[in-house]
Amino acid sequence: MRQLIDILDLAWRRQITRFSGKFLSLLCLSVLYGNDLAAIAQPKHSQYGLGIEPRQMGSLHSLPSYCVVAIAPRDGGRTISEYPTFYVYLLKRKDAFVPSNITGLNFKLYGNKDIPSRGRAIFSGRVRNLDLEDGLYKINLSTAYPSVLNGEVQSWKAYLLGSDDMFSEYTNTYIQRVPDPSLFREIRSATTKLQQAQVYTKYYYWYDAFDAYTQWLEANPTDINARRERARMLQKIYYSPHNRCTSSEKLLKLIDEAKSAKPIAFPQVK
Repeated sequence: MRQLIDILDLAWRRQITRFSGKFLSLLCLSVLYGNDLAAIAQPKHSQYGLGIEPRQMGSLHSLPSYCVVAIAPRDGGRTISEYPTFYVYLLKRKDAFVPSNITGLNFKLYGNKDIPSRGRAIFSGRVRNLDLEDGLYKINLSTAYPSVLNGEVQSWKAYLLGSDDMFSEYTNTYIQRVPDPSLFREIRSATTKLQQAQVYTKYYYWYDAFDAYTQWLEANPTDINARRERARMLQKIYYSPHNRCTSSEKLLKLIDEAKSAKPIAFPQVK
């Protein structure tokens, strides 16, 4: 009987040692890699997202020198605005072998989430002959027309035009207008863009939060706390390679370094 107790005690000690070793290994990794481990453990969909399975981005045609990235969750995001602002980042590929010129940018918004590759857009805008350079851009919908957000999950995409009108690789994601009485009440009490951004962040309204933070930082570029708050937002949606253009880490750095977002406004085509 004593021998059996000794055997069980030895087995228990070995199990504790094995567990302790694993625990210490994980602890060391978390110290060394910090947020990277958290990124690996993140769920497929972000807190700001709509939980939609993202479609593959890209088309058969490509401008070898440039790409465009939607600054939004891949699985979509919410807005409370009838005329939200859409943000994209235009990036020149440093490893491009064939130079190409950009002659314009197209933007399309669809009536639901299932027709970005087929069917007609309910809003389509195009700008030509722009001097488009690397940087953060904001697309403003014209308030001269009725709102085109219908409360459904809607797909939108943006793509560049080359000198021969060839489409570039496009970027697409989703948006849904979701009224929220509690959010409305808190926004009415917010007196600055920063306070508005913090309220939108509390309710996970991506489009409004990112726009409010960006407007605040354009007017207050030295506000380090606000910059960190916006960076935390971005980290929650860019926890994996976002597209073929660049790494998430580089994209976050580029957005943070952007002094302001260059506005793009166009009349409605359709």
